[in-house]
Amino acid sequence: MTWITVEGASMQPFLDPGDEVAVDWSAGAPFRAGELILGRDPQAPSQPWVVHRVLAHTPSGILSKGDSAFAGETLPETQLWGRIIGVRRRARHRRARRFLTWRSPTQRRPHEAFRAGALDRIIARLSLLTLPPESPRARLARGLVRALGWARRLSP
Repeated sequence: MTWITVEGASMQPFLDPGDEVAVDWSAGAPFRAGELILGRDPQAPSQPWVVHRVLAHTPSGILSKGDSAFAGETLPETQLWGRIIGVRRRARHRRARRFLTWRSPTQRRPHEAFRAGALDRIIARLSLLTLPPESPRARLARGLVRALGWARRLSP
């Protein structure tokens, strides 16, 4: 397991720049919808890696995207490096979270284990909708993905 710092904003609101993710490099089981993965995008050689949410399996790889992105992209399975299994928030988020969770600082762990749950699968399903970008339904779907991302961020 290795901790990597998130640099981009494509996974907001669930992951912010400066958050850290724990990567399980021995991701042997197939990736499921809603899981977070670490991989390399062959179309963007300037980026060393990307963290995306798995949407679906395709014959050419895995369809994935960031929560705040408009369109998904297919990553070849040879370019997938691992599964995200933990999240460490920046310090300012830990302080804000203290008021929202009603736990004392001694009860909180230094990081949160991440495992794809029902909210993650719902986010993945909403992200699969193919709608014209400026249609009211597309705006509603993006708003729901953002709201669910915040809900997922605040859930234990």
